[in-house]
Amino acid sequence: MIVLVGFLFLRSGMDWLGTWQLWVFVVAVGVLFWFMPRGDRMSAGADWVDAGRHGSVRTYDLVSIDIRGTVGSHQLILRDRDGGTIDHDLNDFRENPFLWDLVFNGIRHSLAGGAEITPEAHRVLQIGEVGIGPP
Repeated sequence: MIVLVGFLFLRSGMDWLGTWQLWVFVVAVGVLFWFMPRGDRMSAGADWVDAGRHGSVRTYDLVSIDIRGTVGSHQLILRDRDGGTIDHDLNDFRENPFLWDLVFNGIRHSLAGGAEITPEAHRVLQIGEVGIGPP
């Protein structure tokens, strides 16, 4: 948009400001961007997480934790014992520290209860020894 404005200033000075067709175009583009989807909404509670169209799970009832992808674009895959699944970008979880804290605590609790975790997920999530209670 800035490039277009710069081009118009160089080409015709201030004359382009009086062109009504251009203003209709600018307003139409603005309205289009206003109504475009802005990404997934995620929410979490004490023992659940919902990643919109990517699924939902009960974080304290997980049976498997997996990570797929490459550095910078890991997909976190969680499955709970009721069949719920999430397959979503790990960075989206980590962007919100409060949400990530709820999810990570649920993962650690599930691991202590016997959930399976892949070696890659263990490495990427930086999970240490998991046990219940103080050492």
